[in-house]
Order: sequence, then structure tokens, then C-alpha cells
Amino acid sequence: MKFDKSELLSSYGLDSKNTGSYASQIILLNFVIKNVIEHLSKNKKDVSAKRFMLKKLAIRKKFLLNLKKINFELYSSLIKI
Repeated sequence: MKFDKSELLSSYGLDSKNTGSYASQIILLNFVIKNVIEHLSKNKKDVSAKRFMLKKLAIRKKFLLNLKKINFELYSSLIKI
């Protein structure tokens, strides 16, 4: 599923040009993970998609841990999403 990064980030109140920040990356990863979960609910035997999702979850976890160290307020607001 295609999506526009700038629209997605601006809907969460972030700068649409700053796609490299931890918060931006976490929001984009959330969107990708949700789409893969939808795909996996229809295609239960798709092992490559499951592996892809697990990789993205690990990356998101690392970003969340780093964001927690840097800016706890932003981290806590992203957790609620």
C-alpha cells in the first residue's frame, strides 16, 4: 500500500520534511507494520512477510529505546498512539 510520508507525518503534528527523526521513523514503521499485519491476517502462511514484520518490529523497538533516552515526553506521547 502506497502512502504519502508528508501527509502521514503532518497528521501527527510533526514536520513533514524531517523524516529522519526518531519520532518520524517510529510513525512510519507503525504504518508499515499495521499494513503487514493486515496482510498476514489474510495470508497466514506467508513466512517472508512475517519475517519482514519481525525485522520492522525490532527496528521500531530500537528507535523507541533511543527516543526514551533522549526525549521521554515525546516517547510517552508516541506510545499512546
